[in-house]
Amino acid sequence: MWKLFTGKVKKLMQSKNKGTGKNLYVKYPGLCAAFLSGEKVKNKIYSDFIYADDWTIEYLHTYIQYAFPLKEASNFNPTAPILTDDEIEWIRTPAGDAARNNLMLMFNRMLTFYGFAYTSESQIVLADDFEKRRDTWLTYGNHNMLRITRILKSLTLLGHETEAKKFFAALKWLYDNDDNACKSIGKSFEYWENAVE
Repeated sequence: MWKLFTGKVKKLMQSKNKGTGKNLYVKYPGLCAAFLSGEKVKNKIYSDFIYADDWTIEYLHTYIQYAFPLKEASNFNPTAPILTDDEIEWIRTPAGDAARNNLMLMFNRMLTFYGFAYTSESQIVLADDFEKRRDTWLTYGNHNMLRITRILKSLTLLGHETEAKKFFAALKWLYDNDDNACKSIGKSFEYWENAVE
């Protein structure tokens, strides 16, 4: 079972969340779990991410690490919280239902951003506006290749392995059937494949 933070970590949680009016260490096993559960962490809240326009999603580089946390620090946002084993365990239990639900809302926002959609059979496919959306991200060396790796890893860690595999299957179809996409994706495909194993 996850453990409540004590000592220095407790003080760190209080100082990082000063002004929020909440002692997040009492309710959550860490800052990633708190953010995913809907709490404001370091002046960020998940609803801002969900309702952000496409321009903001593309050019704001400090939210993706909160929306899809990992166990390693980000080179691009080193102050973002790092996912802990206690948080992973907690998020995957019924106590973490809100965190998992909010993670799915943020995942759906990113699917829309990339031009993918769910079918009525819950599969992920290219959306009607894919051709319009592809120009935003499907270019060689684009930073969204790293974002997709992060999304796949985070979903897999936090109890949404099935959704990660569905997204990977849609990306694989694109990679296998679109020569321009294949060239743009390049070596990123291997990272995506490893992320869902």
